[in-house]
Amino acid sequence: MFILVLLCLFIPFTIQIYSRDFLSKIPPVEFCQADAVKTDVFYYLFKSCGQTTAITINDEYTLPEQDRSLPLKMLMHGYSSNVTSPWYKETKREYFRRGPHNVIYVDWSIAANKSFPVSAANIKPVGEYIADFILNLRVPLENVHIIGHSLGSHLAGFVGKNIYWKTGKKIARITATDPAGPGFEQMGPESRLSKYDASFIDIIHTDINYFGMMKPIGHVDFYCNGGKNQPGCPPRKVDENCSHARSNMYFIESINKRNITARLARMNEQEEFVFSSKTDEVIFGDAVPTTAKGMYYLKTNSSSPYLIPRKNNKKT
Repeated sequence: MFILVLLCLFIPFTIQIYSRDFLSKIPPVEFCQADAVKTDVFYYLFKSCGQTTAITINDEYTLPEQDRSLPLKMLMHGYSSNVTSPWYKETKREYFRRGPHNVIYVDWSIAANKSFPVSAANIKPVGEYIADFILNLRVPLENVHIIGHSLGSHLAGFVGKNIYWKTGKKIARITATDPAGPGFEQMGPESRLSKYDASFIDIIHTDINYFGMMKPIGHVDFYCNGGKNQPGCPPRKVDENCSHARSNMYFIESINKRNITARLARMNEQEEFVFSSKTDEVIFGDAVPTTAKGMYYLKTNSSSPYLIPRKNNKKT
């Protein structure tokens, strides 16, 4: 669906093959096209695993003092999506398996379901709205962890930027699951997610040179199976979004697995990964240490469970 929308946006009334050349012609995001307003964003709070109905809250809501010490997980969907995306529910479930949390579904679907250029531009005002919402919660910023997918990854970056501009402090963490590449790949850190937007930023790349970014933009960047053509995904003409969406599945599996590691690597001019001469490994996913830095390669299975445990893991 995403690919068809993009094609209609940039080359109307023609049938095209989505290619790297086509991607390179997508213009950078023009933020002057933004049209989002504060009432376009909705928030749904979950406080326990047994809670079946979300608590709808607004941007004036303040968490009760006894709840502010809990980890806060904020989930942000991408372009042409909403809170019914399965990864929201699955992420929430896995965190509540771990213990008490505050989990907030962010629904910015009104602003995210415009034409792609307008939706991409909308991350700037929506990022400020969400930043104000977080500050009103009165949660310590060291407890805030945003998980954003695709265009939602760059939205998370603007949330982080705005909080820093307003307070001089950073949120603890942003996890970006395959941040969107079209319109952002060549943009500077002020116009997309960057490692300056939170105290720690981890990136999971699964669809580089298609829907996802190729360049490393976090403190640590994981390139699963080389960052593209995820095993088990059908051809693009059957399911164009499979590799892009796998980033969420890999992260969700990692929430309650602590024995998954990735190996330090670098990308050569042919966009192939070359392992470091060292044997440096780091834990992948939710448990990645905040001291981790660099690019890492991770191999997965072609079907669930995707993550492959390593024996005698070396933790860094």
